[in-house]
Amino acid sequence: MNLQVWCCAFLCLLSSPLSWAQILLNLRADATPKPPELHVRLIVTNQGKEEAHNIQVSLRNGGEATLAGPSLLAPGAAYETETNLSIGGKAPGNYPLFVTVGYADRNGYQFSAILCAPVSIQQNTSSDLFGTLKTTPLADTGQMQLRLKNLAPQGRAFTLTLFTPRELSADYDEKMALKPNEEKSVTIPLRNFSALPGSHYPVYAVLEYEKDGRHFTHVILAHVDTVARTAFFTRYRFWILGVAGAFLLLGILIAVLRSQGHSSPQKSAPSKS
Repeated sequence: MNLQVWCCAFLCLLSSPLSWAQILLNLRADATPKPPELHVRLIVTNQGKEEAHNIQVSLRNGGEATLAGPSLLAPGAAYETETNLSIGGKAPGNYPLFVTVGYADRNGYQFSAILCAPVSIQQNTSSDLFGTLKTTPLADTGQMQLRLKNLAPQGRAFTLTLFTPRELSADYDEKMALKPNEEKSVTIPLRNFSALPGSHYPVYAVLEYEKDGRHFTHVILAHVDTVARTAFFTRYRFWILGVAGAFLLLGILIAVLRSQGHSSPQKSAPSKS
């Protein structure tokens, strides 16, 4: 099975006043079930303009594997690796393959690129669950809006997995359920752990359940753009200017009232004859 996703960790970061780095990784995974193992072939291509350093690969699909890649991946160069993951005891159906590629820029700052796609084991299955994931530009904290729909006339209990790059963190409930034909909207808090402004990250919401001895998976993809943190004055400038203006007007009013008090004519005492 061919699983290809353009995983763009598009990183525009200032390394000096006159230079900036751009790293763009493309991940491609070919997964072939060979029970009791899943054979995975991964190709990582640097399509950016800067070198990626200290490549580390993490694969997960029931079994897990961590592989050390090259110490340097030049622009236009590709790195290929193969490994086997254990799939023994799994029910027939579709399962998610999670891929994380960690790397660093020339300054040693750590980044990650991710890929998630379903892999069919023994039998291809079609999920009754459907969903969309909406994001907003992220500085420090933000939210993702996950909309879910159960297409089946029966209720569905399922597991939710939020697969994010290492630079981002999400809080959510793993165990969820939908009533027959129910639609639900879920707000998921998202935090910027170490992402730099100008980055473009994929995030995945993965829904899994089992029915009649088969496994079902639905993968939802969205992207998060990170932006610069807003300065305190810029964020609250209208409030600050409003309060400052109110104090200024109050000061002017007090000054006017005092000046009127000093300029009012004084009554002279009557003279004695």
